[in-house]
Amino acid sequence: MRPSSTESSIRTKRDVSSRTQPYKLEIIQAILSGTLDPDGNEADHGDSVPSTYRHGAFEDLCRGPHVNRASEIDPAALKVTRIAGAYWLGTGRDQHVVILHRAPLGSHERFVGFLIEHFAGAFPVWLSPVQARLIPVADRHVEFARKISKTLNDLDFRVDVDNANECMQNKIRRAQLEKIPFMLIVGDREAAAEHVSIRLRSGENLGPTPVTQFIERLGWLVRNRSLALHPA
Repeated sequence: MRPSSTESSIRTKRDVSSRTQPYKLEIIQAILSGTLDPDGNEADHGDSVPSTYRHGAFEDLCRGPHVNRASEIDPAALKVTRIAGAYWLGTGRDQHVVILHRAPLGSHERFVGFLIEHFAGAFPVWLSPVQARLIPVADRHVEFARKISKTLNDLDFRVDVDNANECMQNKIRRAQLEKIPFMLIVGDREAAAEHVSIRLRSGENLGPTPVTQFIERLGWLVRNRSLALHPA
């Protein structure tokens, strides 16, 4: 976007508005005359240089100067009644409208970058792209792992199954490197008892736990936006 504050640009905008946007004509004429503002009050343009704003083929009028970044804004300008625009009500008086734009972060990408740096990739469980991974001990446990994964996925938890043809320790190591919060180991005993053996990405082994109990644990951590992997 590029600001333009020349009087000729404002007059051009007046000519266009008179044909397509007559409700702006009063505002433009008041600015050019320097006598009255659109509400009929004495105009005060000393600290408010009129300008137009151009973005490609679009150009519009502003009753004040433009700045390139928020740090350039004069604190005195944050008096909303002085920077307000107006729109025509059809009753003989214009109605003030105030728009305050706030952007604490420059972009979503930058915000995500802050999160990744802050957590060093080890996101809390509610932010983690994969919240838990099922790791079957052997091929015969894959079906049970997929059953648990489907149950959790149906509850809107982000869970997958590592059924690679590798040893269990390699799967655990890979999940730790990916910083997945929970590894759920399933073998013969877990399948028989409808349990999962929980291991944290920190290496802590919590041992066998009923599937229903793990679901309650995961749900609590997500609902409460917990930064820890242990319920309070």
